[in-house]
Amino acid sequence: MTKSMNNYAKLLVVTTVSLLLLAGGLAALADESNQLTGREIIKKVYQRDTYEDRKSSMKMTLINDKGDEKVREIRQLERDVGEVDKKIMVFTSPRSVEGTAFMNWSYEDDSEDDQWLYMPALGSIRRIAGGDQSDRFMGSDFTYEDLGERTLDEDKHK
Repeated sequence: MTKSMNNYAKLLVVTTVSLLLLAGGLAALADESNQLTGREIIKKVYQRDTYEDRKSSMKMTLINDKGDEKVREIRQLERDVGEVDKKIMVFTSPRSVEGTAFMNWSYEDDSEDDQWLYMPALGSIRRIAGGDQSDRFMGSDFTYEDLGERTLDEDKHK
């Protein structure tokens, strides 16, 4: 497993736990958790009722080999419009990346996500082609592929 996939797996676990807490499903799963496999728990997460609109604030901390940290703040908006889940992430700080935006459209039919990156310094929008999905996202260990939707069987769950 690559470092990027390992980081994505950690992010997926944190996100999953957070969603379970928010949805109030953790209490219901607590009694069953001794009997459920990891795959069964994640399947329940994927099958949960969700809101059509979501917004969140995030911090991305980049740590280099010397231990120096760069913190980037991001505002994320999501909207489920039926067969398409639309997500946009806008960097709000630091000033060097402020206004940079990433948009992802995920399709219910499991076709490849559509992704775009807006860079205000260049005043341009770049579509992320399928062949570029393994490129690093904004200097992090994440790839563009990591930021798209995942299906249940793309990962192993414990």
